[in-house]
Amino acid sequence: MPKVLGISENKILDVADKILREEGYKELSVRKVANLCGIAVGTFYLYFPSKDDLVANAILRSWKKVLSATDAAARDSDDFTEGIIIVYRATKDFSDAYTKAFSEYSGTVGSHHTLASRHLTLRLQIAERVAALANNTGHAELAENSDMITECVLTAINQSDMNENTLRKFINLTLK
Repeated sequence: MPKVLGISENKILDVADKILREEGYKELSVRKVANLCGIAVGTFYLYFPSKDDLVANAILRSWKKVLSATDAAARDSDDFTEGIIIVYRATKDFSDAYTKAFSEYSGTVGSHHTLASRHLTLRLQIAERVAALANNTGHAELAENSDMITECVLTAINQSDMNENTLRKFINLTLK
């Protein structure tokens, strides 16, 4: 029979996620999370083997919410441009929420190769949704270019001189 520990994994993830979003990666420690959860550090390790495992799980949980929102956009949108804007907003909100944490993490242990690999994974996951959106909105010809369209979405998120309007203009040009 499993032990009842009085705290859920989700509670630990909630606390970690709040620290990551508000204070960043460097301010998150196992001791801080355990204290805020009212558990011993040893109890924490029954749930997660390390700080990095905790961080990965917290961010993955949030990323799954982005994928859910983009799935809904691909399924429910009847307008390709508006669907892309939903994808952009969901992905930008995620990126903005973790900007400090991502910056601090990449400055401590992340390598260029690791970050490039994660970018590719993220792009492929979003591109699947963009292809579905293209097919579901009557623009099947754009599905084969979903990787490039997704890269444009990611660029608009990460470049200070680009925004939702820039992306909207680009998509509208693509549709002509």
